[in-house]
Amino acid sequence: MVNFKQDLFSPFYIGTVRVKNRILMAPMETNMPSLNGEVNDRVIQYYKERAEGGAGAIIVEFTCVDSPVGKGTEAQLVIDHDGFIPGHTYLVEEIQKYNCRAFLQLHHAGRQTNSKITGFQPVAPSPIACKVMRAEPRELTTDEVEDLVTKFVRAARRAKLAGYDGVELHAAHGYLLGSFLSPYSNKRTDRYGGSTVNRTRVITEIIQGIKAKVERNFPVIVRFSADEFVDGGLELEESIEIAKLLESNGVDAIHVSTGTFESNDKNIDPMSAKQGWRIHFASEIKKQVTVPVIGVGVIREPEYANEVIQSGSVDFIALGRALIADPKWPEKARKRNYKDINRCTTCGYCTDRLRQHQSIRCSVNPRAGRELSQPELQPVVNPLKKVHIIGAGATGMYAAVLAAKRGYEVYLYERENQLGGLLDVASAPPGKKNWQWFKEYLVHQIQQFSNITICLNKSIELKDLAKMANDYVMDASGMTPKFHKLFNANIPIVSVVEVLQTNKMENKNIIILGSRGAGLEAANYLADKNNRVVVIARSGKRSNGLNIDLINRMDLLKDLKLKKVDILNNTDISIDEKGNLLFSHTVSKERIHLPFEPEIVVSARGFDANSILGDQEDIIKIGGSNEPGKILNGIWQAYVEVSKFL
Repeated sequence: MVNFKQDLFSPFYIGTVRVKNRILMAPMETNMPSLNGEVNDRVIQYYKERAEGGAGAIIVEFTCVDSPVGKGTEAQLVIDHDGFIPGHTYLVEEIQKYNCRAFLQLHHAGRQTNSKITGFQPVAPSPIACKVMRAEPRELTTDEVEDLVTKFVRAARRAKLAGYDGVELHAAHGYLLGSFLSPYSNKRTDRYGGSTVNRTRVITEIIQGIKAKVERNFPVIVRFSADEFVDGGLELEESIEIAKLLESNGVDAIHVSTGTFESNDKNIDPMSAKQGWRIHFASEIKKQVTVPVIGVGVIREPEYANEVIQSGSVDFIALGRALIADPKWPEKARKRNYKDINRCTTCGYCTDRLRQHQSIRCSVNPRAGRELSQPELQPVVNPLKKVHIIGAGATGMYAAVLAAKRGYEVYLYERENQLGGLLDVASAPPGKKNWQWFKEYLVHQIQQFSNITICLNKSIELKDLAKMANDYVMDASGMTPKFHKLFNANIPIVSVVEVLQTNKMENKNIIILGSRGAGLEAANYLADKNNRVVVIARSGKRSNGLNIDLINRMDLLKDLKLKKVDILNNTDISIDEKGNLLFSHTVSKERIHLPFEPEIVVSARGFDANSILGDQEDIIKIGGSNEPGKILNGIWQAYVEVSKFL
């Protein structure tokens, strides 16, 4: 029977530790610690703001227990020596100031690292290389496994001394402890391999060691992948047995995830992933254990999160990227200010940054990862200037909100009859509707400010600028698609923006010029409307979707393959004297024949900055009007420029 008093903001326990609500911050690497693995001020400020934002507990990102061989990234937290305790103490104090519990995730990369990161050959339960990292690991001896158990226990002791309320053992996503659990990566014949009990043994020994040598009531969470989505890997049925074993050996909570590096889209979700799709795995495990179960995975909206808790499917929900996008998500949800939540779009920018060894950032929150260097913008007392913003796309709207928050009188000009710019275009392709969330958020924010005047159907020309001479003027008019002109062609040619705006093309034979993000998204969109689509690209295969983050790029290419959309790389287009289209290989010049006669050509070969206002010295260009790019570029530029206003 559902307990309707139980909701997202009712307190609950992990072991003996009371958590004020059911919202945990999931552990996510940031690439912000020092190269030696120390906590620094950037890390502290990042977590402090998420604690202040109302999370019940924060599970601090993966922290290495055996450096350097166990490191998963160069800039990773480390706790394999007592010298790391003081830095963690400062971090814990800042988190706990806000009645937020602090847990530390203990981690060893195992086979999912390489010598470029660690300087050593990776180690693993068996000498089976991760297909992503492509570095054959050395099989750990039984004595070495026992020594690693000790290292995890000692790391937990240090976490306890630093003031953490508990620890989480990272046995998910294919890292060392997870690779012991999995029959896919563990082929050992000693007491740490073979049966489910044996493969779980390394974790149960760590739990027992922590309870015996640190403190019996010091909470231990285990995070593991209930389904690894690899042939021969963990599946739910065996994972339920693992959960029972963990409970019988003293675990205080179970954090249920999925996937490994080799099934990365089941670990780091693409934008097309359904909200909360992993909750099913956690719910099935919860039916079989009595300890708290934590669910995770693309949870973006508090109404949904509350339903999950009220239904009894899980005891806690873990928010990852949702708290990168909006650290105040929990507090806004508690006050039921749902429209004020800046929902994560799952665009993949944050994770792509990490893949490129860069610190974490966010498309819709320019302060993410910059909390220390870019503090919250402060109001200006009696500002002398007004702010005129030309263009009400994402960049212009965001700039308007920031300037209004600072106290300026803002005029937002838009030549169309609605706000949003290209956000409607960005959200039109399959699986990209989340960009509408950002539009809804910005429109709602604008509506909260009486000092923002919206001027729709209003184009600003050079002659209008004289009236704004004493004010701040921002050109956020955006970018326009480059148009590939096919003179004397017998078939029509349209831009990619027209395609995604009109929603009219069905049952046609269509070729698309350009295989970067815009071209492939248009192809996916058109294929869903029963069109036959071929993408023509002058570049090679590696450039297909190159300007999209890795996870969403893989998801899109998989979609196109399923829909039988061909991408002809190293191919160019020309016209003969009769206006017929010809296709040929860019190097060999060999003639290429299409499987159909094209009826429409879509041009998707990039964008140009709008140049209506030219390069006026006193105009601040932001977003696409400055340089064509992604939404994230414009949002960051808006923040930087508005922060300079005096």
